[in-house]
Amino acid sequence: MASFDEIFVPLPAFRTAICREYRTAVTARSIAPHVNPYHGHLAARTRRCIVEEALALHGNGMLAADIHDIRFPDNAIPAIDSLPDWSDRKRCVQCGYIRRTRQDRRKVVRERASSR
Repeated sequence: MASFDEIFVPLPAFRTAICREYRTAVTARSIAPHVNPYHGHLAARTRRCIVEEALALHGNGMLAADIHDIRFPDNAIPAIDSLPDWSDRKRCVQCGYIRRTRQDRRKVVRERASSR
């Protein structure tokens, strides 16, 4: 059974963790929405255990609740080497997330249109 540390690289200095496979940062609130669709090959029980481990890390102060609680690098802390530097400006103006694929961008447009 896979554990949190096998799927993610915890970065307690930044209060986040990086997915080893997809190289994206996760928080306590974003762990379940990340694990369920992207790591669906894992058993449901394993995914639940990973989410519970993440919530325990949040309780210990090692994982931020959401993006607002992440400790971003400053001059004293070097940037996170394992994260790619996205500079192609694919950030969604509405939701703030980076939408790199055409499918993701269409999904946001459909969601926005259906909520009107």
